[in-house]
Amino acid sequence: MGDLREWQWQEGVLAAKVAKGKDAEGAKFSDYFAFNQKIKDLPSHRALALLRGFHEDILTLELDVPHDANAMHPAEGKIRLAFGIADRGRPADAWLLETVRLAWRSRLAASLQTDLMGRLKERADGEAIQVFAKNLKDLLLAAPAGARVTMGLDPGFAPG
Repeated sequence: MGDLREWQWQEGVLAAKVAKGKDAEGAKFSDYFAFNQKIKDLPSHRALALLRGFHEDILTLELDVPHDANAMHPAEGKIRLAFGIADRGRPADAWLLETVRLAWRSRLAASLQTDLMGRLKERADGEAIQVFAKNLKDLLLAAPAGARVTMGLDPGFAPG
């Protein structure tokens, strides 16, 4: 499943749509009402905005690889190949092929989407923390009165 996860991370596209009836309520997320981008290429600020819109029930998110909707999902082909499942005319081949299809659609796709959304959130949070830390450092090291010369007394200094 690790190969399948990495393949979906590299090739997967995160699509966002506005939830039904949430157009007016979610106006601040209007940039994402019809949005899609490769998940691995999402910048942290965009990923966090998409996830926030999803958690506020304004956006629906779907992660999938580009494929023909009328054909077998490419992930099913990868699963078949990994387990050596093919239609060789044996009595159980049709059952095995259907099992692969059902496993992908009912279990594996949802599990991978959950894993990869968690990975996206971790990466975005890490980048946001780094940006915040840099900005805070710059703020704390800035001169208190700007470019003006400032003279101060050390309250701990005791002449004597």
